[in-house]
Parts: sequence; C-alpha cells; structure tokens
Amino acid sequence: MAKSYLKIKSDLVRQIRLIVADVDGTLLSDGDLVSLSVAQSIQALEQCGIMVSLNSGRPLTRLEPLANELHINGPLIAENGCIAKLKRD
Repeated sequence: MAKSYLKIKSDLVRQIRLIVADVDGTLLSDGDLVSLSVAQSIQALEQCGIMVSLNSGRPLTRLEPLANELHINGPLIAENGCIAKLKRD
C-alpha cells in the first residue's frame, strides 16, 4: 500500500535505497530545463546514499545527458520501459 510521503516516519526513511522518478512533467516542468531545487534535492538524496533512477518515455540517448547533468548513478529506464540501463559507463 502506498503512503503519502508526508506520513513516512524517519525510521522508514532510513530504509530507502532507491527512488525512481519520472522525468517529463515531474522532474522537468518545461522542456529540458532542470530547476535548482530539483538538482539540489537529487544531490542530497545521492549524498545520503539513496540511489536515484530516471524513468521516461524518452529514448536513452536523451535520458543519459540528463542523468549526467544531475550526477545520477542509478538505473535509467527509457522508452516507456523498453530499455533499461543499469550502470553508467
């Protein structure tokens, strides 16, 4: 069962190892521009040992530059789940 992130207790937060985020309309609100708050949030998650993964309908060739820009080390899921890249080169 899904819970609102507002109701997650700190002991549960310590168990989170991976966050999978949609790209268009979620992390990016307009085109390919990444807001400072999104970039800082992803950096904070990665620094806490929480891997961030991107999920998108975009082709992998458009998802990889975004992952590089955001310094994301998690898997990339592209083309609506048709392609998954587990590790960065």
